Amino acid sequence: MDLRKTPSLYFELKFGSPPAPKFEKFDPTIGVDGYCAAIRKYLIPDSMPDTFSSGVLPLELRTYCKGSIFSRVRRVRDEKLRTLLKNPLTVSDFFPPEGEVAQTRIGRFNAAGERTLYLADHAFVALKECGIEPGEHFLYSYFILKTDTHFIYTPPNTSKYTKLINSLLKSKDENFYPVITRIYNEYLKYDAHHGIAYDSVRVMEKHNDATWGEISSITNLAMDEEKLPAAYLQVGWLARCDEHYRPYHL
Repeated sequence: MDLRKTPSLYFELKFGSPPAPKFEKFDPTIGVDGYCAAIRKYLIPDSMPDTFSSGVLPLELRTYCKGSIFSRVRRVRDEKLRTLLKNPLTVSDFFPPEGEVAQTRIGRFNAAGERTLYLADHAFVALKECGIEPGEHFLYSYFILKTDTHFIYTPPNTSKYTKLINSLLKSKDENFYPVITRIYNEYLKYDAHHGIAYDSVRVMEKHNDATWGEISSITNLAMDEEKLPAAYLQVGWLARCDEHYRPYHL
């Protein structure tokens, strides 16, 4: 057998594990299935389609205690803004929409139609993650955890495996969202956990803002739909982002 006629096998035998896939820009010729297959091959080189090894991922478990407070921002588009200005706000406005009201858009950790609660440990991070710009309107709220909660976290520098997963989770190309969601569901989602904790995609650690000062935490949470009862809305407003990147409550 001439291994040079089978480049992928030749590469693995001669040079070791396959190269790590890159997630800066989504390549449609590779597609979602291709990226997921490449990730699996990198994480578990000797695996078969129906096997799985949890030992290759040195994951971290983060516990957030009952009473912890997190920020949430939901962008408000013009047509929704007109409705909100005419009617009193309701608790449901601050949660992901129910399926019968409006289908949720695809997100970093949810497919279209799936309800995932995205929270941030810092209000500035919540604004940035939603891409809010001065002059734009949004729903601004604080959520409190009803009970101790547990979230999986992939440390960026623990191993080459968690570094790879972390680089995928933080990709700025939204075309990778289906890849992220599938990898999360296959490797990182556990029944005993409430979701995943991940570092901000838009705010660097120890970032210092002219208005907000040093940002003390860049942690985000994505809480699975079945775990939503673990958080409740403390308070929320309709707000506009002012020129100093501060929420101005309407």
